[in-house]
Amino acid sequence: MRINHNALAYTANSNLAAADDRLTAAVERLSSGYKINSSKDDTAGMAISQKMRAQIRGLNRAAQNADDGVSMIQTAEATLGELQSMLTRVEELATQAANSINDVEDCSSIQEEIDNILAEIDRITQDMDFNGRKLLNGDVCRRSYSSDNNLKLYDISSSVEAGEYGIEVTADAEKAVVSGGSLSADKVFTEQEAGTLVINGMEISVKAGDTMEDVYGKMVDLCDKVGVDVYMGDAAGDPVAFGTDGSSLVVQTQEYGSKQYIQIDCSNDQLSACFSFATLGEKVQGKDAEVAFGEDDDGKRIGFSNTATLSVDGNKISVKDQNSFEMHFKVTPEAVADSGDSVSAVVTVLDAGPINLQIGAFEGENLKVNIPKVSTETLGLENISIYTHPLASDAIERVQKASSKISGIRSYLGACQNRLDYTIANLDETSENMEKAISGIMDTDMAEEMTYYTQQNVLSQSATQMLAKANALPENLLQLIQTN
Repeated sequence: MRINHNALAYTANSNLAAADDRLTAAVERLSSGYKINSSKDDTAGMAISQKMRAQIRGLNRAAQNADDGVSMIQTAEATLGELQSMLTRVEELATQAANSINDVEDCSSIQEEIDNILAEIDRITQDMDFNGRKLLNGDVCRRSYSSDNNLKLYDISSSVEAGEYGIEVTADAEKAVVSGGSLSADKVFTEQEAGTLVINGMEISVKAGDTMEDVYGKMVDLCDKVGVDVYMGDAAGDPVAFGTDGSSLVVQTQEYGSKQYIQIDCSNDQLSACFSFATLGEKVQGKDAEVAFGEDDDGKRIGFSNTATLSVDGNKISVKDQNSFEMHFKVTPEAVADSGDSVSAVVTVLDAGPINLQIGAFEGENLKVNIPKVSTETLGLENISIYTHPLASDAIERVQKASSKISGIRSYLGACQNRLDYTIANLDETSENMEKAISGIMDTDMAEEMTYYTQQNVLSQSATQMLAKANALPENLLQLIQTN
């Protein structure tokens, strides 16, 4: 028997220490609920779990992002719905004005309400925002710039991709113009000259005793209501004051294009002779700009496909293609005349502008929401007039097209909202499944761990008892000493 080295005690102590370590680990797992509390517990499991934790948090944040996107789209869509209600009122007013029983005063009241509604549409679309982002004024549609300031892209559909698009303007749009003779300021109309002068459906009554200046004032005021300018022009055609020597009467449409016209009728020859109009009873039309697709050195269209079609209305250019592809340009009046050559412009459409919604946990998992600019310009509602039956009928058609365009935008936003709803459901489901997966890696099986804890607790107590007995063995040496 040896006293300096108690091997049995060392063995018992070693086993006790090991049992205590295992017992401590079991207590840690039971108290925390995790079976991996540090990387030493499971190095690979710790790495996998941390990666999954980050992904789960990203998924949850992405779901919230998508929900915020739904709120934004709902806000824009509700505003567009209100705009459609306003357009319905404009269509009702235009329909009322198309009834020929209304006189000029009645039409003026109707026109005033229409003008105010259209002004409010522009105000709403300009000011409406969501969390500081304006949604309908063009800030969240694709940005663009032109290589020539004479050509501007003012409306673009969401299906247009970023890139370069070429347009060539070879001739300017023109207004419809009818010239008259010089007007005497002191002219007084006689009974034989009294009658009615009709310009684009607007009647100007000329009574005996009216002065030429009075009638000229009526023409200026009433023709403005039907989109026609009446003025005295010098030899170069520039406006001058009434009564200026050498000036002559000019009747001109305010807008450009072949749809614009001047038609002057007169109730008697004596009255028409006072104005000496170059044409009487004929419809004089303006001209549309002459436009073509821009081509590169190989003769291929720049940006546009071969199926794209081009149409021109005055100085406005529209390009349409498959999949609701639409681009609308406006060319500066007299751009070709000022440059002395055709206007060849390349419009660059950028990828910037649309709102990016991060709808996934990883890079590139996003949804772009592109909301076109909404205004009286993009809706084709500029300069609406209802003072004559043809103008009122045209207003009805334009309002119906504008309402249809808004319906198209609302349909696009509705599709985006449905997509986001599906995205949110998928993100929630993915997050739930990943939580289950990480639970299998990280969470403690409490029943199994309690069994293990009990086992290690018994071993710890047993080792303690054995260590006590091993430490007591050297006392047997006292018996040998006492015997001697």
